[in-house]
Amino acid sequence: CALPICDIAMDLGMGEQSMPIGDLSAQKGQWGSWLNTVVFAKAWHAIHDSGQYLNHDWIVKADPDAAFFLDRLKANLAPVPLNQPWAIHNSNTATPMLGPMEVINKAALMIYYANNPPHLSGTDKAVCENAYMAFSGEDGFLSGCLQKLGVPAVYHKHLLFNHIPVKCTNPAYVTFHPAKTEAEFRLCVQEVQARRSEERRVGK
Repeated sequence: CALPICDIAMDLGMGEQSMPIGDLSAQKGQWGSWLNTVVFAKAWHAIHDSGQYLNHDWIVKADPDAAFFLDRLKANLAPVPLNQPWAIHNSNTATPMLGPMEVINKAALMIYYANNPPHLSGTDKAVCENAYMAFSGEDGFLSGCLQKLGVPAVYHKHLLFNHIPVKCTNPAYVTFHPAKTEAEFRLCVQEVQARRSEERRVGK
């Protein structure tokens, strides 16, 4: 189930609409990244209120310029047991869950909500969503919060491939970033499809 999030409700065709969460503006930090935790907290609140996450084993947040392939994602996550909470790290840097592709399971998200209920967001009664969250980027905030809450994590090397310009020829990876234009995104999909066709041709 895909749930596009936007500032306003938009008709996406085929009976689908985006989920509106209001103002998406954010300032840039001194290191050049967006201080967008408050914006994404609103998105997590909207997902909580919709209840749709309860129908799925995994919750995936993908940036618009991240081209990811569902069959590869399923194969990547298949070995991870669902009988406990998990966060999937895509980087071995100081920010272990980089924003283009964030993956946690339902049990992990339920722990997050139990400790950061939307009605307490921005107060000192929320474990992570306190008044200081406005000074952070959302990916560092989320991974740090899950660590603070004791959610186990596993590093998946091939979950995300960052390369400028975007390059999508490596069949080991799930997600390719950044595909900044429609042409780049289409080329990425074409490269993956070409690889699949070649694998079918040789019988892999």
